Amino acid sequence: MDALDNKSKQLVSIINELERLGIEKSQIPLPKIVVVGDQSAGKSSIVEAISGIKVPRASGTCTRCPIQITMTSNSDPTASWTCKLSLLKTHDYAGPKHLLRDEAELWEPKYQPDSIHLQTITDKDDVEHFIKLAQDAVLSPTTDPEDFFKQVKGRARARQPQEKFSPNAVCLDISDRDIPNLSFCDLPGIINQMDSARDEYLVEVVRELVEDRIEGENTLILLACSMGSDIHTSSAASIIRRTYGSRAADRCLAVLTKPDLLQSGDDIENWRRILNGETFQFGHGYYVTKQPSPAELERKIEHHEAREKEQEFFASTKPWTTELAEFKALFGTDNLRNALAKKLAAIIEDSLPVINEKITERLSAVKEALDQFPPIPTANSYGIVSDVLNQFTSTLQENLEGVYPHTQFRMEWRNCAENLRDNLLNLRPDVEWNHEDPSTDQPMRQSDTPTPTPRKNRPEVVELLDDEPSRPIGRQGTTTTPQRKRKLEHGDIATPNGTPQSHTSTKKARTRVIPIRSQKLQLEKIKQTLVRVSLSGIPDEYDSKALDQLILESFQLWDAPIDKFLESIRRLMGNLFRDVLENLFKPYYGTPLYDKVHKITGEFITLAFMSFNSAKDRALRSERFKPITLNREILTHHLRAHQRYLETNRFKERANLYIDRQEMATGRSTDGQDRAKKLTKEKDVILKDLGEDEFHAALKVLAKVRAYYDVAAPRFIDNICLTVQSELYGECKQKLLNQLKIGLEIDQPDLSRVQEECITLLSQEPDKEAQRIALTREKEALEQAQRRLRELPMQMGQSFGPDFGLFVGR
Repeated sequence: MDALDNKSKQLVSIINELERLGIEKSQIPLPKIVVVGDQSAGKSSIVEAISGIKVPRASGTCTRCPIQITMTSNSDPTASWTCKLSLLKTHDYAGPKHLLRDEAELWEPKYQPDSIHLQTITDKDDVEHFIKLAQDAVLSPTTDPEDFFKQVKGRARARQPQEKFSPNAVCLDISDRDIPNLSFCDLPGIINQMDSARDEYLVEVVRELVEDRIEGENTLILLACSMGSDIHTSSAASIIRRTYGSRAADRCLAVLTKPDLLQSGDDIENWRRILNGETFQFGHGYYVTKQPSPAELERKIEHHEAREKEQEFFASTKPWTTELAEFKALFGTDNLRNALAKKLAAIIEDSLPVINEKITERLSAVKEALDQFPPIPTANSYGIVSDVLNQFTSTLQENLEGVYPHTQFRMEWRNCAENLRDNLLNLRPDVEWNHEDPSTDQPMRQSDTPTPTPRKNRPEVVELLDDEPSRPIGRQGTTTTPQRKRKLEHGDIATPNGTPQSHTSTKKARTRVIPIRSQKLQLEKIKQTLVRVSLSGIPDEYDSKALDQLILESFQLWDAPIDKFLESIRRLMGNLFRDVLENLFKPYYGTPLYDKVHKITGEFITLAFMSFNSAKDRALRSERFKPITLNREILTHHLRAHQRYLETNRFKERANLYIDRQEMATGRSTDGQDRAKKLTKEKDVILKDLGEDEFHAALKVLAKVRAYYDVAAPRFIDNICLTVQSELYGECKQKLLNQLKIGLEIDQPDLSRVQEECITLLSQEPDKEAQRIALTREKEALEQAQRRLRELPMQMGQSFGPDFGLFVGR
């Protein structure tokens, strides 16, 4: 008996090992038992009865994935019950595809399964809880399975599963004394409809899973059917009968459950004919089991007590003791377990020579296919990929930092920053100087104005008015030289606002390129703002809120130049990345390495700019929230300069109009030089005649607005440029190399997989390289299976007799 037990144990063990090696992926079917049945047909009760454990129970479908149970008898009299819980991943997750779920394949087969150990259980009372956690882990493919087993106050925390079903299996390897050597897979129960229309696709998912698992020619099908319903209406039985004609039915053993629902006087004859194999035949016939009632399950009846009650039922209940007594060898879980163990061992024993032959044939074909591939590009593919990535990121960093001789990017970046500075400073609010006398309500008559020279025949004059501070003062308190008005010269290009743009230098005062028109304000509107916002009843007094409003309004045109600056920086960085990539990766053009690095760097720049945009938005919101500065000295300096500028040019405007009226009255005229002298000599007299300027307060406020602008704009510009360097360029220095390794999937600890991935990255034909890797993995699995089969006769001793080892010794 011990020899037979050892033989059965080794046979079951070898098949489990071959399955975990993925041998079935090589089109080599392996012997197995699968348990199928309709939902609520008593399938879970059969699984519990055979295995002696408790599985999760709930309303609706309880089994959400295949549960593989392997039972091994331990001959050691001191051995105790143990269960090793693991996951067998045979499929990769391809979802979620919420919109097209009824059409989408959520799971894609893996070439080689992965086994993940989760828990070793020594208390049977814990099994149900841990199976539930393992099942939730299988149904949450994007979550680390170990997360489901983290302890919280002695129990693992509950999590909401991601999917409703999975083809990946929960595996239980049970070892104990006096149990049959048996292995079987419990499949989800067949369902005909779901509660939600959104989940209707699951009906077909479960059916396809069952059909796939029962089609193997060495598969023994265990069908659960309730005696409380007509067996002819069983959906699971229907699937078995139509799968490959009658062959699936020939491999089926049916288990009738809930025999207590059959009462004397019912159609006993019909069930007698079924048990006798006269109608609704299955190849391995029928067995009948009586499992605990719901009330007994509720009080957690023990396994041995359930078996005793089952024996008592069949020994004392009609018609089992009367009309159907002739079939008593088919009654009870113990008879079923022993029959399954013998049948499985016989199927395995008969199949092993064929399995070994198919492994040998397939291994030969795989080796022949591998011989058709050219040699592997290099034994140091990881070193090559690593070196070029390090060189790529270091070259980028040298360019970003302007390390000689890589200075071109830094110069262009500085030009972008200076353009932003110029554009924002050119948006400083200025006065829209009027051509009518602001001190009188009578504007100049059209007939009184000189006839202008036609535009195309007169030179275009662009004025930057005298004494206007063209730049804020620097850190040392200096200002740039005021710019003077001049005419367009030959070779200059007039911009839309009339500013000359020259490509040649000149010794005269140079006019800066002003690509963005400055903000022109009307003194009347400024005055109206002061009156509207101010609550003071004292003339020429204004509320600070009016000043704040005008200051904040001056920042409203910043978005366009800032966006232009960001566009320039992004284009500049994109060009740099492209140029360095094309230079360093030129030997790898057309490989997955080139394509993936190109894609990863593009995504990296996009994400980096998203982060930078957030920082820019925060800085802009800060400037637009409420004016504030503690830089009193610089603010005062700007204020004095802008007061002087506004007062001077306001006097010139009023004085010129005053002289124009005098000349029109007398009929006399003066040239520009004489008028300038007159304005200087008679300034006091002219001012007295003009009287108080009604826009005095408006000019005073505008000077403060301009002064604060010259503090805030450089401050904002510096902040933006610092952010570009720290958050944009800094991201490249700190994170790019790591992101490249993650994106290329070469950051994993398995060095052999990293090497394989690098070989694929360097391959000019990635599809063929992937095929080579797949064949190499299959070859390794087949060779391991072949070695294991050679060891089998020695492990089993003389159980099979002297000729048993012939089939594995070829």
